[in-house]
Amino acid sequence: MIPTAYLSSTELDEAVANLENEYPESVEVFMNEAGWSTVISAVKISDGGDDPANKSNVALFGGVYSSQPVGRELLLRLARHLAEGQKRGDGRVTSLLNRANVFILPAVDARGFEPGREGKCQGDIESEVRRGEGCEGGRKAGGACSS
Repeated sequence: MIPTAYLSSTELDEAVANLENEYPESVEVFMNEAGWSTVISAVKISDGGDDPANKSNVALFGGVYSSQPVGRELLLRLARHLAEGQKRGDGRVTSLLNRANVFILPAVDARGFEPGREGKCQGDIESEVRRGEGCEGGRKAGGACSS
């Protein structure tokens, strides 16, 4: 099934946390505990073996610009693909994870995504949110508010 909406930041964090529950042998989830107002989640995907000092580390970042949410979704799907591939013994995935630990941060600017709206490319969105005009529900693909 093809999703018709981008995940909210909360839904994205839940999906990331679920990866560790579904694939505990290869996925480790990190959530910042710095007391910030925004949670930033990260995933480490590895084969669980070898000394980490003998492997390369690869970091992939998404959601750097909150107006470009597709990266968040793609990295979440990549994390799931790698974890599932490791579980099934996919040759390409296991070869990669034998050589590298993959760190994925799907949403660097999670907070900036929430007030965005499809078609609203200029103006002061922060002021609109403070006035209570921002999205409270989910988002359609493209960032539009949905009920």
